[in-house]
Amino acid sequence: MKRMGLDYEDLKTDNPGLVYCSISGYGPDGPWSTLPGYDVVIAGTHGLMSITGTPDEPAKVGVAMTDIVTGTMANGAILAALYDRDVHPEGTGQRVDCKYITCD
Repeated sequence: MKRMGLDYEDLKTDNPGLVYCSISGYGPDGPWSTLPGYDVVIAGTHGLMSITGTPDEPAKVGVAMTDIVTGTMANGAILAALYDRDVHPEGTGQRVDCKYITCD
């Protein structure tokens, strides 16, 4: 997004009230930030698949659980940022950065 001038820092100069959300596998920085995040990879590498299937053969969860949960958390964070923007007189926006593993 930065290469195209569509990152939060560039856009908030035109619209200080902007609430900007990004969802990624591992976040915008850190050693895994450039890796793609897929539901089944996240579920396998971070333990969700260890509670499905059998001990010898972990199984994929029936639905894309990490996609659903991350999207739901993003929704709540966006709503909180919109509320925060509306209750403060300066009306500034926020960047919401959600990752499959955590949501800030």
